[in-house]
Amino acid sequence: MVEVEVPAQESEQFRQSTLRQFEETDRQTNEEVQDNENQDENDEEFFSAMAEISVEQALSSDDHEEWREAILSEIKSLIKNETWDIVKKPSDRKVVGCRYVLTTKLNVDMTTKKKARLVAKGFSQRYGTDYYRTYAPVARLETIRLLIALAVELNLEVHQLDVNTAYLNGRLDEEVYMQIPKILEESLITLIQKENANSTVRKRAEKMLVDLEAGGNACLLKRSLYGLKQAGRQWYIRLDEKLRRMNFKPTINEPCLYHQRKEDGTILIVVIYVDDILVASDNLILIEEFKKDLAAEFELQDFGPAKYCLGIEIEKKNGEICLSQRKYIQDALKRYSMADCKTVSTPFVVGLNFAVPRDHRENDKEKETWPYRELIGTLMYLSVGTRPDISNTVSKLAQFTTCLSHTHWISAKRVLRYLKKTIDYRLTFRKTGKSLIGYSDADWGNCLIDRRSYSGYAFMLGGATISWRSQKQRTVNI
Repeated sequence: MVEVEVPAQESEQFRQSTLRQFEETDRQTNEEVQDNENQDENDEEFFSAMAEISVEQALSSDDHEEWREAILSEIKSLIKNETWDIVKKPSDRKVVGCRYVLTTKLNVDMTTKKKARLVAKGFSQRYGTDYYRTYAPVARLETIRLLIALAVELNLEVHQLDVNTAYLNGRLDEEVYMQIPKILEESLITLIQKENANSTVRKRAEKMLVDLEAGGNACLLKRSLYGLKQAGRQWYIRLDEKLRRMNFKPTINEPCLYHQRKEDGTILIVVIYVDDILVASDNLILIEEFKKDLAAEFELQDFGPAKYCLGIEIEKKNGEICLSQRKYIQDALKRYSMADCKTVSTPFVVGLNFAVPRDHRENDKEKETWPYRELIGTLMYLSVGTRPDISNTVSKLAQFTTCLSHTHWISAKRVLRYLKKTIDYRLTFRKTGKSLIGYSDADWGNCLIDRRSYSGYAFMLGGATISWRSQKQRTVNI
């Protein structure tokens, strides 16, 4: 980063001016933090429930029965998919570690459920032995917004599917050994007791238990378990093969956008984001046939008309489709103790200069308590999801994650204040009959740190923005 030389007197004057500008905002923030410390503990309980916990914590908590059932359900799914065989590890091979990821998941209908996921510790894999290629594409958010815009313009129905334990459908090409998961033996015994005598799951569980008692000390993986470096790629390859057999064709520039046109002119459009699938068509019968064909090979959850996908709420009403992130913003306000903050009308103070020289009198230890990077990450997802109005501000704030000052921290929280005031802002797609419209603009050397310019663009379809960006240019304009 290029440092700007500013005379000491001017630097101090500007710093004092900037701090005075935020003095009232800072005072309000301190009051809000104190209020949040004294308020009812509902918010704290909410976020502790949403956070990841260990197996020991889960099985000793008040919800231990739900957690135990979640772990059992995960083990059952792994057995059903023939994820591994219990074997004696060769002496010349190392095992990959594993762990349970236990979380409380938000459902499409806004209810919560306990979820357990067994993941491999992919960081312990060795290239050339345990894995080779790892790249797997996912749909861009622009693609999802494009699908929504087309759905409105062409009168398409949009349905949502989720593939259960999607990665386990990927076939593993390499020979990978994994350590025995925690409480596996206990879970196998429970499954044997619960399952019918002739069920496939019970027979496999019995064999696995026998192999453990015979001295098996590792899992020889047959499927691409979550956490493996190649897991995402193997799942994408499997799903891509299936869609191609169903006569779907991927687009050239977006490998996760598939389309199919029938002889009568009806169309099917499919967008995939890992295990989340959106399918759109002007014929509901075709959508149901698509679900049936896919369910013949994968275990699916059918959510019907799309309502909540990737943290984005989808609302269809009166021929319009609205995209918003109200729930995401509410959770963010709680997470950063800003649920009761005072609001502002703009995300950024016009004329504020982020190139203020760092004040060495600021308390570095205090800065370590500021979750600045986490907050920027939260704001970034909003800025690329449904809120182009904060894109420029977030782009500027993101430059200071390693050298922030009090000004940057207060400015980041100001964006939350703005989001609270505009929490109901949304992208509304309606039938306009117009083609794609694009806009672009740039300033000229307005960054006082390195005198580079900012560029921005926005493309609209169906009366709403489907693609946008604001970023600093890579070179200095002459």
